Order: sequence, then C-alpha cells, then structure tokens
Amino acid sequence: MPLALYAKHESEIIAQPSGCAEDITKTKAFRLLRDDPDARLIINFTAAVVEHYAQEGVDFAGVVLVAGFTTLTELLPSYSIAGWLPILAPLKSSPALFRLWSNYVVDKWPSATRIANFVRLSKRVRLFIVHAKDDAEIPWTNAEGLFLAAANATTEKGMDVSLIQKMKSRNTVHMGDGAFISTWKSGNDKIIREEIVAYGPLKAFGMDEGGALPV
Repeated sequence: MPLALYAKHESEIIAQPSGCAEDITKTKAFRLLRDDPDARLIINFTAAVVEHYAQEGVDFAGVVLVAGFTTLTELLPSYSIAGWLPILAPLKSSPALFRLWSNYVVDKWPSATRIANFVRLSKRVRLFIVHAKDDAEIPWTNAEGLFLAAANATTEKGMDVSLIQKMKSRNTVHMGDGAFISTWKSGNDKIIREEIVAYGPLKAFGMDEGGALPV
C-alpha cells in the first residue's frame, strides 16, 4: 500500500481485526486499494501464476523476474550449493545421462515457455528481467534465455536466435564491470527489458566482507 494512503487512513487500518480475514474484499485495506486509481500492488509469485492470469485476460502493470531460470532441468546441472558445490555438474558431460535423468524430474518448471506465453497472450507487457553477473547459484545466462524466449514471443512466426541477438545488441547499453541493460520493444505496448547488474546483494552491500544488509 502506498505510504501516503496508509498514513491518511492509519487509524482505520489499525482498528481492523488482526489475523486472516474471512473475506478480504470487506477489509478497509482492500477497499482503499480498489478505489484508489494510483494504488499499485506488488505481489510475489511465479511465472506459472503470470501465465495463468494472462490466459484469463488480466494485464499486469509490470512483471519483474529476479534471478530467474529457463527450466529446472537446465538449471540443476549448473546449480551450485552455496555457490561452491556443483553436485550435478557431471550430467553436463554426458547428454545421454542428462536425458535419462531429466525423465525423472517430475515438475520441470518451464519458466521460459510460461513467460513466452504470457508475452504472447497479453495486450500490454512491461517485463523486466533482472540478474546479477556474479550469481554463483543461478547463472546469469538464464536471464539471456528468458529474454530470448520473451522477445521471440512478440513475433507471429518466431525469429532466429542469431537475429534476435543481433537486434538486441543494437539496443544494449553497457554499464561497466560486465553489467548491461537491453531493451526490446514490439509496437507501443510490449516492452521487455533485461538488466544484468555486476554484483548481487552480497557484494553490493559488502556482506562478502562481513558487511550487514541494510533494512
């Protein structure tokens, strides 16, 4: 809830019963957000939820993917516990073993496919893909895959990956230390932005040297 809106109705909101509401539509907070044209909700969810509501015809003001991945099966072989122990790395050296192992993964979390469907189904898209270059657990290259899938979904018949990358390079601003911002626009209502920052929160806030994360 916007701070100004909360401050204006603070006493009324505090007077509401604590705990889970039986009907959220009857709460003061819900009514304030519903009736305020400037109110914006930030909700934490997965690509599957975004795809679901896109199928229902719901357009979001914006969708932000932070440290996402294309699919679980592609992520796990490169995933490192605490950034140090890549326990499934040997799978990458054997395509046959990788395919066999993939058959036993029940939910493959096809995020790239779901994001592509979201872009394809939505009339208006503001998609932001954010990842840290020094992410030791989920490689930042997953953001590249998500961007390519989303950009490709803005075309009717799809585009060759090399062509997308060439067009992307024309709209990329390099920020130093390997960081960059790439923007893809389709018409007036579909904007996809990939932002690769040089450092994640540990480095940025000095926590890798014993610093504390500010709250």
